[in-house]
Amino acid sequence: MGLMDKFRASTKYILWVLIFSFVILWSLADTQVFDSMVAGPRSLGTVNGEPISFEEYNQTVNNYMQNYQFQTGENASAELRSYYEELAWDNLVMQKILKGELSRLGIRVTDEEIVEMITGPNPAPFIAQQFALEDGSIDRVALQQAIEAPENAQIWVNIENQLREQVAMEKLNRYISNAVKVSDVEVNSEFVNQNSTANARFVRFPYSEISDSMVTVTDSDLRAYVNKNADRYKQEKSYRFKYATFSKQATAEDSARIYTEIENLREQFRVSTNDSLFIIDNLSTAPFNSTFRARNQVQEEYDVLFSMQNGDVSQVIQSVGKVTLLKRIDSRSGERMSRISLIQIPFDDQNKNEIANRALELALQLRGGADFSQIAMVNSVDPSANSTGGDIGFVKNADRPTALSEAVASSAINAIVGPTEHEGSFYIQKVTARESMEVKFVEMSLNVEADPLGTIDRQARAADDFSFYAREDGFEPEATRRTLVLQEAYATEGNPFISGLGQSRVVMNYLMRAKVGDISDAIDMDSQFIVMELTEIIPAGTRPMDDIRTQIETLVRNEKRKEMMLARVKEQITGQTGLDAIASATTRNVSTANDLRLSVYTLPGAGREPLIVGAVFALAPNTLSAPLAGESAVYLVEVLNRSIADPATMPDEERTAIRTRLEQTRSATFQQSWIEELKNKATIEDFRTRVLQ
Repeated sequence: MGLMDKFRASTKYILWVLIFSFVILWSLADTQVFDSMVAGPRSLGTVNGEPISFEEYNQTVNNYMQNYQFQTGENASAELRSYYEELAWDNLVMQKILKGELSRLGIRVTDEEIVEMITGPNPAPFIAQQFALEDGSIDRVALQQAIEAPENAQIWVNIENQLREQVAMEKLNRYISNAVKVSDVEVNSEFVNQNSTANARFVRFPYSEISDSMVTVTDSDLRAYVNKNADRYKQEKSYRFKYATFSKQATAEDSARIYTEIENLREQFRVSTNDSLFIIDNLSTAPFNSTFRARNQVQEEYDVLFSMQNGDVSQVIQSVGKVTLLKRIDSRSGERMSRISLIQIPFDDQNKNEIANRALELALQLRGGADFSQIAMVNSVDPSANSTGGDIGFVKNADRPTALSEAVASSAINAIVGPTEHEGSFYIQKVTARESMEVKFVEMSLNVEADPLGTIDRQARAADDFSFYAREDGFEPEATRRTLVLQEAYATEGNPFISGLGQSRVVMNYLMRAKVGDISDAIDMDSQFIVMELTEIIPAGTRPMDDIRTQIETLVRNEKRKEMMLARVKEQITGQTGLDAIASATTRNVSTANDLRLSVYTLPGAGREPLIVGAVFALAPNTLSAPLAGESAVYLVEVLNRSIADPATMPDEERTAIRTRLEQTRSATFQQSWIEELKNKATIEDFRTRVLQ
């Protein structure tokens, strides 16, 4: 039976697979079409009066979870599930908002458009894929049979509703695109900004010349600054809590268990006649590799391979996080390689003779028995010197500069070679080994992981016990009794990062529904379990002065420093005329900025100074500016000349490129601000903490 025959024999099954795949693909689309199948009385919240049901929320979360499992083959962790729960809520809220906006804008999708997407010349991609023939065309007979089958009626209703939402969103995107069209005037202005240039001179008076001791900052100054910039120091509702940790990391017992487990496989590995199947059956974390590998392609821990016989299996090799057995399968002669240690000492034209004598002296010390690695760490600029004592490993002669490879080509093992001059450096080299063998081997590796039924389960029970007794006897007393080290952390709503713990939505979700004094159950995180006690809830509002005092003092001090320097410059230039005379009177240098562009806000030697660059394009040529307060200094500026670009000379391709770039930037900015505005205007009620508790 052919593929299409099978399809026709099980149309209903295939269509259910089709609709499931489509739901996953369009998981950001409105899932209201399933309400009739999973309707229930509960509601997690409302958006402009329209409910978000527990069922559609749960369906969306499950779609994310199933998609993750399908892509990775793994179950999502508690932390990842928490992330998907938040993502599902945000997307459902946005769907409800956009649905209302579509209605308000009069954006609708006709039945004719849906029919066209199913049976037209170019059907929706997911339909075309399911009903495709080998030549890429659509099997119209099978499609029509699927449409006409009575048992598929509800399935097609669901598909049509999904397509309707898709088309509506596409129309909304076109509506937004039309709202961000860029005019010719804007294109011309951007061209002028990018291509106009100016040459100027300036004298700079850095704020750093006003020392901290010259600036007085009072509490009144700090309060005035915070009041003036109150929006900067608003904070969302925040939480302080203490927590105890119970690690999921592998213990010494786990390491010993994995070591014994792989040691017990050693003889079976040696006599195995199908090594590829053996490492698969025994869950090796290293894949089968049947290629010959040269010495520089084998990690140093596996050096034993080059002294083993074909068919031998190594002793257990322990490295960070894993244990390994190596079985050598075959060997052959390959390209000769040398293991090199080197010392590199650079020179320039002025100190070449001095460096040559120094390199020769070091070579004599090494020939006299001095430790090569110690000499390399002190004298070499080669990046490997500090960590490896100059050892760069096995290298092919062909991969090295000719001057260096020829110098050691025939040297004895451990002989000191050099100094050799090459491209601005003197090199001292030593060959510590040579190898021309290539080996074929199989690696059987197991990761050292905590035993899920031993270590992790034991830690989970310990965390549960601590949580139970802490509620009975007190969080800190119970921690003291168990000799647990308590840590403190701070979390803010809307910010997934939590001090000491990193990003954790699971922790944040608990904090948002807890009360002061509450002690959590054991919370499962990626590398540990934690138990928390909420110690303080800080309401939303302006951050306490004690929390921001240091930051505010620095900002206020800088503002005062700027004012003091501006006043000082005004006083110093009184009675002076001309930039050169002012520079001479104030013992400053006159700097030159050539080919400044209005679209680039950087001054040569001064950094980012948008106000000063703007002044260059606003001042009349050959006119001295008043003192200007920039980002890092006060400036006096004189414009020498300007060249303003003429939009009439703009090539068509550049005009198109500028328009496209401006529209893309504007579209992204507009959509973000538009969506935020819609969310701010919407009436959103969130009952999750009550319903899901």
